[in-house]
Formats: sequence, structure tokens, C-alpha cells
Amino acid sequence: IFFFLRWRAGQRAIGRDLSCLAAPLFGFLAYLLTMKVMSGSALEGFAAQSLFHTQSSIARLFDPIGFISFFWKGAISLHGVTTSLIDRTWILWLLGGLYPLWRYDKVWFVFALVMGLIPAVTAPVVSFTRYALVLFPLFALTASYLDKNERRLWTLPILAAFAGFQGIFLLRHINNMWAG
Repeated sequence: IFFFLRWRAGQRAIGRDLSCLAAPLFGFLAYLLTMKVMSGSALEGFAAQSLFHTQSSIARLFDPIGFISFFWKGAISLHGVTTSLIDRTWILWLLGGLYPLWRYDKVWFVFALVMGLIPAVTAPVVSFTRYALVLFPLFALTASYLDKNERRLWTLPILAAFAGFQGIFLLRHINNMWAG
């Protein structure tokens, strides 16, 4: 997206700029090679998904109605494996930030969309608090929103909520409960 937008603006990419596009491909190929050497099948990591509770699947990307239904009907505990109200709160934060991100920076928008929605949808709302940690565009957007003088009043309550989340996760973890 970054290079496409630069191209549309009339800026040419040079070879070393484009070489960074190969890094994810090489990383994925290294993963497949490692899986082939360690397990005998390059695709064993994908096959193993069926052994887990949530049975993550890329096919869920093509069932938005199923995701929406699961999202609303499954919110029955503070932080269960697939029933977490906290995870769903973070997903709503992501969804609420997508349009402002689109207006602010298209590259950040695409990053947040891919890194946020794909894990939320393919592994039905499991551990989204962990996935949200990499959504730096949303944190930056939230910080810039709160930086306005008339909104600074919200900073302390939001920080208290984040500290509360951490306290909940710590207590759950030390009591051998799901904290993912």
C-alpha cells in the first residue's frame, strides 16, 4: 500500500526500497522450511489448528455473518477463552478507529485492518487483547485524540481503565485462570 500510494504521488521506488517487500515472503518460506524439517510436512502448522479449542481457519474471513453472530451471542463472561467481554471491547475500539485511521493515514489503516481483523475473525475472538498490542496506529490515533486540551480530562480515566485491565489479567494469571 505504501509503495502504491508513493507511485500514485509520482515517486519512484528504487530496488532497495522494494526489497523490503520480499522480507515477509522470506519469513514465511523460512517458517515452511522449519516446519518441513521439524515435522515432515511444511503445512503441519496449519493442520494443527484443528487440534485447538477454537480451530482457527482462514475460511472464517468469508463468513462475516457467522462472525457477527458469534461476536454478539458469545459475550457472556468478563474474560473467557471465546466469551470475553474485554476482547470484544478491544475489537469495538478497533472498529471505531478504522474510519479515523482511513482519513489520517491509508497505510496505518491497512495495517490496523489486517493485523486487527484477521486474528479476530479467523480465531473467533480469542486472545484479542494480545493481538491488539501491535495495533500501534490505534494507540497513536487515540493519543492524538486525547492530546487536545478539551479532551485531556479523559486521559486519567482511560489510564485507570488500562491499569484495571492489567490488574484483572494479573489476578487471573496468578489464580491459574485464562488470561490470554
